[in-house]
Amino acid sequence: MDRTYVFNLETENMRTFSLVSHTAKLLLVLFLSLGSFHSRSQNNLKYKADLYGVSSSVFTGNINFMDYDVLPNNSRYAYVQMWNIQPDATTNGYFVPFDIQAERVWVAASDLAPGQRITMTPVQSVSPTANFSVISELEAGKSYTFRMRVLGLATTKGVVMKTNARPTNFLSVTNSTVNNEVPAGTAVTVTATLDKVRGTDENFYLKYSMDPPSDPLREFSYLPLQFSGANDVTGEAIIPAPAVSGTVYYYVVSSTFDIPQELSDPNFTDGDLLNLNTFPANGNPILSYAVKPGVVFRFRASGLTVHPTGIYLAGSFNGFNPTARKMKDMGGNIYLAELDLPAGSAVTYKFLNGPAWENVPTACGVNDGGGNINRSFTPSSSIDSTDLVCFSTCTDCFGAPQNITFRVNMTGQTVSPAGVFLQGSFNNFSATANPMTSVGNGVYELTLGINYIPNGFMQYRYLNGSVAEAVPATCSVPVSGNNYRQSALQPQASTLPTVCFSACDNACGTSQVAFRVNMTNQTVSPLGVYLAGSFNGFSTTANPMTSVGAGIYEAIVTIPRGDTVIYKFVNGSSFELVPATCGIDDGNGNLNRRAIAGNQATTILSTFCFGKCDGNCPPIQFFNVTFQVRTVGTVVSPQGIFLAGNFNNFSPTATPMQNPTGNFYTVTVSVPNNQPILYRFVNGNTFETIPAVCGEDNGAGAFNRKVSAPTATTSIPAVCFGRCDNICTNAPNRDVTFRVNMAGLNVSPFGVSLTGDFVNFTTLEMNNVGNNIYELVYSLPEGLSFKYRYVNGLSGETVPAACGTLDGGTYYRTVTVQNTATITPTVCYGTCGNTCAPSTNVNVTFRVKMTGQTVSPAGVKLAGSFNGFSQTANPMTSVGNDVYEAVVSLPSNSPVTYKFVNGTAWENVPTSCGVSDGGGNINRSFSVPGVNATISTVCFSACDAACSPVTLVPITFRVNMVNETPSANGIKLAGSFNAFSPTANVMTNVYGSVYETTIQVAAGSVITYKFVNGTTYESGLENFGCGVNDGGGNFNRQYSVPDAADTLPTFCFNRCENCAFRTVRFLVNMQGQTIDPTGVKIAASFNNYSLTTNSLTLQSGTTYGTDISLTPGEPVTYRFVNGSTIEAVPQACGQGNPLQRAFTPSAGSTTIVMPEVCFSSCINCSTAVTIPVTFRVNMTGQTVSPDGVKLAGSFNGYSTVANPMTAMGNNLYETTIQLPASDTVTYKFVNGTVFETGLEAGGCGFNDGSGNFNRRLINGSTTTIVPEVCFGKCDLSCIPQIFTGTFRVNMTGQTVSAQGVKLATSFNDLQPVPMTSIGNNRYEAIITIPPNAGFGYAFMNGLNMENVPLACGVASGGPVLRSGAAGTSSTIFPEVCYSACDLACTTVSVDKEQLSRAFTVYPNPTSGKLFIKGWNGQTDQIRIFHLDGRSVGAEQVMLHDGIIEIDSENLPTGLYLLSAEGNVRLFEVIK
Repeated sequence: MDRTYVFNLETENMRTFSLVSHTAKLLLVLFLSLGSFHSRSQNNLKYKADLYGVSSSVFTGNINFMDYDVLPNNSRYAYVQMWNIQPDATTNGYFVPFDIQAERVWVAASDLAPGQRITMTPVQSVSPTANFSVISELEAGKSYTFRMRVLGLATTKGVVMKTNARPTNFLSVTNSTVNNEVPAGTAVTVTATLDKVRGTDENFYLKYSMDPPSDPLREFSYLPLQFSGANDVTGEAIIPAPAVSGTVYYYVVSSTFDIPQELSDPNFTDGDLLNLNTFPANGNPILSYAVKPGVVFRFRASGLTVHPTGIYLAGSFNGFNPTARKMKDMGGNIYLAELDLPAGSAVTYKFLNGPAWENVPTACGVNDGGGNINRSFTPSSSIDSTDLVCFSTCTDCFGAPQNITFRVNMTGQTVSPAGVFLQGSFNNFSATANPMTSVGNGVYELTLGINYIPNGFMQYRYLNGSVAEAVPATCSVPVSGNNYRQSALQPQASTLPTVCFSACDNACGTSQVAFRVNMTNQTVSPLGVYLAGSFNGFSTTANPMTSVGAGIYEAIVTIPRGDTVIYKFVNGSSFELVPATCGIDDGNGNLNRRAIAGNQATTILSTFCFGKCDGNCPPIQFFNVTFQVRTVGTVVSPQGIFLAGNFNNFSPTATPMQNPTGNFYTVTVSVPNNQPILYRFVNGNTFETIPAVCGEDNGAGAFNRKVSAPTATTSIPAVCFGRCDNICTNAPNRDVTFRVNMAGLNVSPFGVSLTGDFVNFTTLEMNNVGNNIYELVYSLPEGLSFKYRYVNGLSGETVPAACGTLDGGTYYRTVTVQNTATITPTVCYGTCGNTCAPSTNVNVTFRVKMTGQTVSPAGVKLAGSFNGFSQTANPMTSVGNDVYEAVVSLPSNSPVTYKFVNGTAWENVPTSCGVSDGGGNINRSFSVPGVNATISTVCFSACDAACSPVTLVPITFRVNMVNETPSANGIKLAGSFNAFSPTANVMTNVYGSVYETTIQVAAGSVITYKFVNGTTYESGLENFGCGVNDGGGNFNRQYSVPDAADTLPTFCFNRCENCAFRTVRFLVNMQGQTIDPTGVKIAASFNNYSLTTNSLTLQSGTTYGTDISLTPGEPVTYRFVNGSTIEAVPQACGQGNPLQRAFTPSAGSTTIVMPEVCFSSCINCSTAVTIPVTFRVNMTGQTVSPDGVKLAGSFNGYSTVANPMTAMGNNLYETTIQLPASDTVTYKFVNGTVFETGLEAGGCGFNDGSGNFNRRLINGSTTTIVPEVCFGKCDLSCIPQIFTGTFRVNMTGQTVSAQGVKLATSFNDLQPVPMTSIGNNRYEAIITIPPNAGFGYAFMNGLNMENVPLACGVASGGPVLRSGAAGTSSTIFPEVCYSACDLACTTVSVDKEQLSRAFTVYPNPTSGKLFIKGWNGQTDQIRIFHLDGRSVGAEQVMLHDGIIEIDSENLPTGLYLLSAEGNVRLFEVIK
């Protein structure tokens, strides 16, 4: 059967070839010989198509070749389309291999599956048939398009696209423009028409760009064509309004691919490889339209981190839509947007950085009426432009270059011959572009002009030759893996602070190291506390320490940065005994502390308790200790025998001893448990001379006796005066030589010693004289016998009975002192002879009971002198009932010391059953016998097997990771409580770089711990003095757990103190203050509120300042100090009790400069505008001091002399002073030197945080007069209150006496007071009346008193008086007629004409409402009375036009009198 195959290959000139085949089976091979494929010239195109088959071929058809330039790399494309493939009855398919020939290189396509993108690489070949091994099967009835892109001679890319039918072609494309031109800011609709209904496997896109075809970096955007229905052949896409004017280029394409999705793959950028068809054909010539120029809105993004979505323009022209108008990035941080706006029409607008609106300053903005400030612009023409501005600014932020001066101090550095250089972001980090100049004193300087950008920063560092400084992390930012300094760009010329090379400050080479010791567990010597160390030759006087409160003493020493020093604290002249767990051996057996000076100006070391490894000082306890001395052979002074020691400052008379019998003296003294007891006996005023063998050198050429600090009430055995023993005799002393052979034994690290009754069974150290022989020569009195034995370490030998004398259950050796030197026989330790048997081992069983303990997953261990105190060498086995056991083979007749370990947590052995190792550790001890032995079971950390319950308390741990990169696996706490697990206790980030966790641990226990970053344990703690050796070379932190909850200080990872990495500059203005000779200081939370640690230096004028390194995120409270006077912080800017300033430093690398304030003020008094403020106080009730009245307050340091007040008369005192406007001050008045008190009771006292209550004033901005108050009160209650009473009497019908009308009252003994005529026969008197009191009164006509009717009077054994009462205000008493209870004396025959002129009363008579018209007074001047003078209450309402309504409906029928004061006086009303 004949088959027809049509293959289209298109070229730019659309030349067509016909290809027809009648073969039954076809293999198609297309050879494109593209020798000059990169050329635009069609003359260089060479192509051929050959058909290979099993039989001869005759064909006609269409073959079109094409190449075109669309992509920026000028790639050329060729493609083959095949459709209407019919199945072959024999093969049921067709196989088509493709070969492409470029020059003489043949390349073969491999496995061209439909939809697969492929890359074909050059294959050297001489024959096209060599590449036909791989072919692809074509599905019958489908259409295939093979599209390929030739990338030179090296690589060709291709793709096969399959469609169900012939690909759809475009017939036409139109747009919505007018003459292919639109105004600025206009979107355009593009419409494409297809030649048939599109296939469901085809996608259609509009592809557009504003980049010209000649742009090698041309970029396109894709928009899908939208069709209204499945059969619609017309599709549309809207090209958004471009940001700026120019030309929009576009064409339409079809594809089986989702081209935008394919382009999202960063490894694929060739969208045109996926085209099926295009319009115009091949996208060339490209379609276009013009966007006319408009009004240009301009924006600069310098110093701004532009949001990934870009910069937007929103305004009144688009309803302030935040996404409608994206601005075009023009490069150089410039963004533009053009709009078609009419000239002269104002618009408002704002810029957005992604979704974030800018905050337009009010100086260049307009309020929209709703509180929003927008920019505004009125274009003068249709092509105007706005001023260039930045985000939230009124002007362009790209300022002119400003001269910035850089300075580095090279003191301590060997400057390279090449010089010193500045490297930074301003010179592309060039290491040689900017050499610096020496200006003397080791300082190098360079001034550069650097453009100012608001909120912009520059990074830089200094180089010594080619070696860059190592900028500390505390003042640096990372740039490409290196630490650089960072500084904000400045709007004016400025000089950066001088810094030392590789440092954060200008204190080159040294650090002020603060040493602190807690003496709360010590009795501080009158000589004081000192710091001794390698920096002062261990002098006990060179560095006295200062008390800074709470038992803490401090000394600050200047030490070269990075130097390691060793040191000790000294109490008086007594050095502390540093425990071995935190001590460093100096090679001579002395244990010292160790510290490293930090690489910053100030290094604050951890606070330690005297003689301890941590700062947890137990309270001092006192125990009664009995001292005894025998005076046989001593002539006792008539003054008696005395005891002198470190408990009484070695006073020779403070502690006399009692003489109960014979030559025996005794005394009991209460002694603290915080130090060994040093003492001597005194005969009269002569101190005994103690032999060196039993004394401790006191540093003054003599020796003191010494016993351990007491742990309970105890009695020290008696000794002879001036001797080491208690054998007092007049016999001469003879030297006795004691010798012991230690062969075959393990000698204890504590050595070999001698004990006996002659030294009260204390020990005397023996000397190793070689060959395992230890010897001691000791003087004893001739003719006496003594008991003794040898001691290995802490355990005495077991003397055989054959050569021993039994005493109290223990066998001792004996010696009788001869009249010449005596030498005891040399014996082997624990034997009777000198033939020492080799040591044999015996099994010793150790047992511990863990009841009440949480046994660690790591188990229970035995550590001791026999295994180097290893925590792992001897694990113990549980044998039931909480008992753990270990059997150890040990040399017989040897002493051992040991401890039990829970995981890695050491037990705390009580001193009552333990022995000290001399380094502060208490261990258990045992003397190994010659046979197997089992030691009695004891509880962990106890002396017996009666285990006490364990109390758990919450302890909070904190670590600062600011100098570390926290691991993604988190920060952990590992310790003896969790077997040092790096995962068990995860810490939480509570703020900034600080992590925290709280765990439950046993009260009274000692724990060790470390912080862990991911899986990395902190290290190097031993270098800073807080690392405790666990016996295996690991140094951990250690903490003694108290009996209650506790929070440990925040520690820096790998450091013994907190991290200090943000410099904060504190400034105080001392204007108006007298500076103390000791200077100005700052007492704050970061220095334990020390009054001496941090001094401020004079900066300029009266301003003092200091730089302190603080931890970001950690709140700081502080006050300034003048000498020892702490400022009174006003409540307006203070917090807490007492009131303190507060501040929390933020993270960053630049110095935080705190606002300058005045001492005891919230503002800077030197720059503030001042106003006159007048203070007044009334001293009524006070006896004013001859020294006068003063004003004291925060403005004068509460001085009692600075501001005297002036007497103004009537007990009023006043002063006017100048104070800063708008400042808040506190103050008090002072009588002589006595401050007023009681302000809190009146509600005007404000607590200053120390329990003092002061007045407070918030100043205004103009002259202020503070209201007058009484001394010690909040008001004027000290002035007696004066109330007045107004009395009125109507004398109508009376003949007034020539002596006038008078008033008599009971409170002035009825003494007459003249009354004043007020017209119409009325008289009035206004007098002072007593408040809150009742009284009687009467009127007098001349000397005659009226007869007050009993109906309104009170008889009290004298004349009948009217009854009056006063409250807490002035009172007007009812007017009455003389000798009457009412105003019935007034006549009612009122002149009708007069009445009508005054006012009208109607209706009269009335049965309800009564109205008064024409009354122009107050309603409370109208009153109604019964005829007997009783007032009648009636509601009165002012209506309008002077009409008053009186409700008389509730009045009984009768005749009433209406009084209208000030007009017609009386009117008769009938109800």
